[in-house]
Amino acid sequence: VARSAGAGYVQRHWSKYDPEPVDTTAATGATVEVEYKKRPFGIPRYQPGANGVGARVVQMTEKSRYPGDPSGQAFVAGVKPGWIVKSVAGQDATGMKFEDIMDLMDDEVFLGMHQALTGTGVSSDERNLEALELPLKVEYIEQPELVRATPKTVGKKE
Repeated sequence: VARSAGAGYVQRHWSKYDPEPVDTTAATGATVEVEYKKRPFGIPRYQPGANGVGARVVQMTEKSRYPGDPSGQAFVAGVKPGWIVKSVAGQDATGMKFEDIMDLMDDEVFLGMHQALTGTGVSSDERNLEALELPLKVEYIEQPELVRATPKTVGKKE
């Protein structure tokens, strides 16, 4: 069953502990290109940039469970929380709508029972763009590593 990663992504993955969105069109820094061979890439959560434009990595699978583990690809390639998606298959993503980026990458782990019980699943007719074929090259703009607040860290002093 086809599903869309873009439509409704924010509603399925929103966290009140996310940092403020950034202007991805103004992001600067060194770039890193990663070629993904399987889905999912190992990035369970992305955040839209300011005004719903662009995408930033906010949560990662921070280990590879076994050689060739698709969920460890981003970690093995050195991707870090906070990095901005610069391009997808050579298409500039810094000014692209967040939902379109998610559709092109199709990097969403299906949450199965949770989505079925909460009604947050997505039908294929909600897709704006078709997912790109694998292997898929994604270029990131390095940013300072993002340290997300969690329920345990909110209000604590450093």
